Formats: sequence, structure tokens, C-alpha cells
Amino acid sequence: SSDVCSSDLRAGLMAITAHERSLARRLIDGLQAIPGVKVWGITAPERAAERTSIVSFTATFATPDAIGSHFGAEGIQVWSGNFYAVNAIDSLGLSESGGVVRVGLMSYNTAEEVDRLLASLARVATSR
Repeated sequence: SSDVCSSDLRAGLMAITAHERSLARRLIDGLQAIPGVKVWGITAPERAAERTSIVSFTATFATPDAIGSHFGAEGIQVWSGNFYAVNAIDSLGLSESGGVVRVGLMSYNTAEEVDRLLASLARVATSR
């Protein structure tokens, strides 16, 4: 019946949301533990429902493009730049340094992938 289908769909979406929030929390906590990294946006655990699982950050030890290139060489997909949010990036004072690194976590990502990204970034941080 449509009630069962609707109920199953709702349960599935709730499970996906919980998984993505868990990954985002793991990523945010890990990023904040690396000296020189700043996570942009909502980071407070009690406000997790107010954010998506897309996390943007900058680092004092490398530009967003350099971090993106490093990750790419290790098979880790991220994006760097302003994402057509020129006014927002300008107002944050990040245009001249290349914007932000953006990590988009989805339902198919794993905690191990988040840990691999964090370990990779920690290597960049300590190599500079």
C-alpha cells in the first residue's frame, strides 16, 4: 500500500540524514583538530540539524587549490574555489587566497573515507 511505501521512504530518508550527519560531525571534529584549519559555517554539534553534510574549510598552511590538488593526487574528490558564491567568499575575505575547500559527503560515503581525507590533510599540515 502507499502507506507502507511512504513509511519506508521516510525511514530511508531519516537513515540517510543520520548517516550524513554522523560523517559531517566526524569530518568537522577531525578538521578542527588539525592546527591551522578553519571550518566555515555551523560547527556546533547541537546545531547539526541546521547544516548540510557539505563542509567548507580553509587552512593557513596551503591554498584551497593546493589542498585540492593534493587530495586529487591521492584519489580524494573535493572542490576548491568560490563556487559562484563570489559575494559570500568576498565578504568572508577569502577571494584573494582562493576561496575554500569544499567536501560533499553523501549517503554512499564511509567513515573510513573521512578518516583517509583527514590523514591526508594532516600530512599536508605537517609537511609545510
